[in-house]
Amino acid sequence: MRLRTVLIGLAVLMVAILAGAAALVMSVDFNQYKGLIADQVKQATGRDLTIVGDFKLALSLRPSVAVENVGFANVPGGSRPQMVVLKRLEVQMQLLPLLSRRIEVDRLVLDGADILLETDKKGRGNWVLSNGAIGAAAASPAPEGESAVPLPQIGVVQIRNSLVTYRDGQTNTSRSFRIEKLNAETKDGRVALDLAALIGKAAVTAKGSIGAPEMLAGAAPYPFDLTITSANSSAILKGTVRDVAEMRGIAMDLSAKGKALSDWNGVTDAALPPLGPYSLTAKASDIPGGYGLSGLKLTMGGSSLGGDLTLQLAKRPKLTAALSADRIDLKDFGVTPAASGGVQPSSGAVSGDGRVFPATPLPLAGLGLADADVKLAAKEVIRAPVTLSNVKLVLSLAAGKLQIRPFSSGIGGGTVIANLSLDSARTPAPVALDLTESNVEAGKLLQVLAGTTVLSGGRTNLKADVTGAGNSVRAIMAGLNGKLDYAMGSGSINNDFARLLLADLFRLFSFGSGGDSSNLRCVVAHFDINRGLATTRQLAIETSGATIIGNGTVNLATEGLDIHLVPHATAANLANLAVPVIVGGTMAHPHVVPDAAAIATGAVGGVVTMPLTALSTIGSIAGFGGSGGAPGAGCGAAAAASQPGPAARQPTSPAGQILQGVGNGAKGAADTLKSLLP
Repeated sequence: MRLRTVLIGLAVLMVAILAGAAALVMSVDFNQYKGLIADQVKQATGRDLTIVGDFKLALSLRPSVAVENVGFANVPGGSRPQMVVLKRLEVQMQLLPLLSRRIEVDRLVLDGADILLETDKKGRGNWVLSNGAIGAAAASPAPEGESAVPLPQIGVVQIRNSLVTYRDGQTNTSRSFRIEKLNAETKDGRVALDLAALIGKAAVTAKGSIGAPEMLAGAAPYPFDLTITSANSSAILKGTVRDVAEMRGIAMDLSAKGKALSDWNGVTDAALPPLGPYSLTAKASDIPGGYGLSGLKLTMGGSSLGGDLTLQLAKRPKLTAALSADRIDLKDFGVTPAASGGVQPSSGAVSGDGRVFPATPLPLAGLGLADADVKLAAKEVIRAPVTLSNVKLVLSLAAGKLQIRPFSSGIGGGTVIANLSLDSARTPAPVALDLTESNVEAGKLLQVLAGTTVLSGGRTNLKADVTGAGNSVRAIMAGLNGKLDYAMGSGSINNDFARLLLADLFRLFSFGSGGDSSNLRCVVAHFDINRGLATTRQLAIETSGATIIGNGTVNLATEGLDIHLVPHATAANLANLAVPVIVGGTMAHPHVVPDAAAIATGAVGGVVTMPLTALSTIGSIAGFGGSGGAPGAGCGAAAAASQPGPAARQPTSPAGQILQGVGNGAKGAADTLKSLLP
């Protein structure tokens, strides 16, 4: 017998066997096995499987069975009865393995699925089955005398046109996304994924691999390597998870980059700002009660910082961070540069009731929602056009009590050191500020704080030690207590501001100056503040044309002004310009008028005659002595002349807030203050 004849015979026999098997399979009514299938699923998962539609068989070497309207039960007490509802389920199997009771599924198709993933109030997910397995379970032992049917081996899972909803039982919030397509192919112990989904209006893709389902219940860490994209941003997550159900034992490398953070708005359900381009790398892990990022490196625009941070997810979460930076440009994080123009006295806005200090409640309740310990060291922090150098910040927030001890920075050739505390857990909230500023250029400082160019140049020393209490800026200022001391050396002041400040005195004030600014030799201001009333101990301004001495009060509660300015001309030919004035009104609406009483008694036209020895002596009295343009240099006479004495005019009415350390209620300075407020 020829080999060819043998082979033909074998082929015919094989066809006959397959035809017989096919005929046998076709003769079987698979619907009679609905109950058996449901029982097997129940034994394996602890959940009910409901099959409403009829099985439809398409026969080939790889026959497929399709059924419509299938449901898989949710956990008891879930938000709805069914965890999964399928419009159509299709299973394509290999025929020959069925003869040996092995189920090998080439392709499993879920079309029109509605899948609910949810956690209960304890955080346990409904995807955890009764035997503790996740998403797959070993079948229960077969009854004695029966052989167990092994779980099917599935090659490819495809999901089309389906909805997945995640509900958090602890926060009672939920999010949904639509799967346009999902291909998952199992090979060599891994599942290759290719996902295209729509989250809100954001198109998201995910490609990569995860561990095979049987690894979920195993002892080995569960691996994953995924690349997720949204708009012009992408993120790579690569690592392992020891316990997927509890999300513990995480060891992950994380990286992300893109044109703008807002690319992730759909994915995160957050209103992230359109900042970028950005990049981020870090190692993520879990810690007791939370998660952490180590080796963090973040670039945002031209800024870069790095360090470690952790987040503990307690009833009141706690953020702990130790960060360092070479350069932080605040515009990269959405903070607009300070204004570069001069003061515009006629334009500054005030609150609806005509006050400078707002009565709007401060968002103090938010301080009680989380705790924090943050340390930051930055070589350079930029708020254009000003650069802060060697910035150091130590911040702690615990049970609503905020402390910054200290904040320090180099600025304008000098240094600023501040300590702040605020206790939002008490009503009214106590606030304390201790601020020391040494040898800082006044113009630079104002640009950082308020974005104004009222002053330029002028080295300054400032010491503020104040306390207050309140749930709004207005309430805090109304009860403020403490001291404020200020001295500025040689510099310039914007003429628009000076005209508003001094009215008719401006010609005397600006003598010897030109252009848009007037020269200042020095400014000295010392205020005692008691229950919101700031009273001058010293107030003096020296220019090339005059020494102007002031006294009076500024009422921080009413914002009323009562400042008396007495000019002393530097030369006899300027004496007729030396007319005393009273600065009254309010911080939002100041007014300057001649002092009628002083004019009536002839107390005008004074000329500075104080000897030079007194000038140098009074610098030490003011506590701001210096030389070579340093704060207080040459200010001795003004400071001494401004010391209150028996002949000094006493305030005639309550007054308000010291304005930029000079103690005058000019509108331009009020605008500066307003820009500092939240």
